[in-house]
Amino acid sequence: MYCLHPQGVGRGCIADESATTTHRHLILAALFSFLTRTGITLALLLLAPSAHAEIYKSIAPDGQITYSSVPTKGAKKMNLGIPPRPPVNAHNNPTPHNFPKVDWATQKNRDQARNKILQNELTSETKLLDESRQQLADSIANPELYVNKDGKAMPDPVRHADKIKSLQRRITLHEHNIEALQAELPRPR
Repeated sequence: MYCLHPQGVGRGCIADESATTTHRHLILAALFSFLTRTGITLALLLLAPSAHAEIYKSIAPDGQITYSSVPTKGAKKMNLGIPPRPPVNAHNNPTPHNFPKVDWATQKNRDQARNKILQNELTSETKLLDESRQQLADSIANPELYVNKDGKAMPDPVRHADKIKSLQRRITLHEHNIEALQAELPRPR
């Protein structure tokens, strides 16, 4: 039992810790039992349609319920109410009559417009990648400097390392973008 009081936990309360612990254990045991039974039942129900297996339920004298795909003595066949799914085949699933249709020329124009957009994006990303690589090379050759209190320019290794990491991340981003765009563009025949 928990007692909340502005002065602290347990002030002015009589707490029986053993009763609280026992109560918690009972709740946890009931929750575990429920989740276990529900989880097993859900797993069986989810697997049943894909496996198309017959499920049998048997109850032991001590009340323990067992589910099985193999019939045993005293087991009852369960009717899950789920008909077996027919195999998926494009020939069995014709296009609905009200499905929008696009003629060949219109689709070709759409594909060409899409490819042109992708190609422009690829050109742009390639240019940005080249620029980022050049900036990285320039930054490596010319490290970041800071002016100290004497007015003297000194290398700043922390700022230099941060700039290098930032440019490397930018290069990686452009490389990934280029890979994605190339995957979307049609392959030459």
